[in-house]
Amino acid sequence: NFVKATATVEWIAGLTDVPKEMLQDEQWLASYIPDELLYSEDGIMAAENKFIIDYLAANAVDYTGTGYSSKLEDLFVAAFGQLGSKYLTPTHILINNYDYLRYIAFNKASGSGEYDFPNFTLTFVNNQMFVNGLVAVPVPDIEVGAAYVVAARESQFVIRTASTVEVFEQHKDNVSKN
Repeated sequence: NFVKATATVEWIAGLTDVPKEMLQDEQWLASYIPDELLYSEDGIMAAENKFIIDYLAANAVDYTGTGYSSKLEDLFVAAFGQLGSKYLTPTHILINNYDYLRYIAFNKASGSGEYDFPNFTLTFVNNQMFVNGLVAVPVPDIEVGAAYVVAARESQFVIRTASTVEVFEQHKDNVSKN
């Protein structure tokens, strides 16, 4: 069964005046400006991440497991138990940066002080952490103590046009007014 869904796209355009001397460094600017627009704290990725986390928070199904000995075990019960019982394949764990460190990266046994991953397989591929095959993603916009287990194969993110930076030598009104 298919359900029709529509997501509204908000176009974000930015204009800035740049001194002509800076255009002599156009090659550097051509990589710096897109990186800042996309990946800075105020960039598009941060805005999209907030949009996605807000959507997940509004539509998430509450965790139903109880009685497990650690937060890490709870995450895997939610992933492979709760999602698995709906025939969904979990792919990602989204977790607050500090919880990521506490429960996944620095998960030590209280007695011996050794890193404690009972029956868990921890691997790194291209500097990305996988725990039992799930991508562990630290996300600063998630509240401490909250986490989301995602079956990413159940959704699709489509980019129709890539972000671009264009340089104009005309007056800025010519560009903004098309």
